[in-house]
Amino acid sequence: MTRAELARLIDHSVLKPEATEHDVRAGADVVRTLQIGFYCVQPFWVKLAAEAIEGAGARVVSVIGFPHGCDNAEVKARAAAIAVADGAREIDMVMNFGALKSGQAAMVVGDIEAVVCAV
Repeated sequence: MTRAELARLIDHSVLKPEATEHDVRAGADVVRTLQIGFYCVQPFWVKLAAEAIEGAGARVVSVIGFPHGCDNAEVKARAAAIAVADGAREIDMVMNFGALKSGQAAMVVGDIEAVVCAV
């Protein structure tokens, strides 16, 4: 595997809650320079990230329910739909671990299904 092939498999992420526009643009520069395949950002920054890496051959990824997965399924589904509309091409959803640990597997499946159906 070449360095270029490996780079296309890597995610670069800017997920700090205090990340600024400057941080998101700097992350996009890293993606472009190193020809990384994926750029993962918070939902608020998807549109900016998509614009910043346009033409780089990379895809924007957005996190949903990050970091704990405790949002309601409807909230996650809507957030995912907005992220896709803003330019995300992959969604990384955090499942509700508390519900899973409580034995509510059907609720967790419904949570995941709501996001999948929304996008």
